[in-house]
Amino acid sequence: MDVHGVRALTERWHAHADTLSANAAPSTGLSSQPSAFAMNAGHADVATASATLADRVRMTATKAGLADTRYVQTEAESVKRIAAIYPRNTATQGMR
Repeated sequence: MDVHGVRALTERWHAHADTLSANAAPSTGLSSQPSAFAMNAGHADVATASATLADRVRMTATKAGLADTRYVQTEAESVKRIAAIYPRNTATQGMR
């Protein structure tokens, strides 16, 4: 497993989520125009969808980062356990 690759991926996801959150709806001009109300409603829907997507991307990035951390910890613990059962000297002692 490429631990550094997973961490880089989570950083990119967080950056994409920030970009999604930063996108503001463009100005529609005079609010007295009948089409402006429809445009405002559409922009509000897009803003809500962007915020929801940004939150989901951040949550996914956070979960992937946590899973990566747990993976690294599990691997380190496994190495310790294996070393406790099979010390390095044991393998060479049988060859004497």
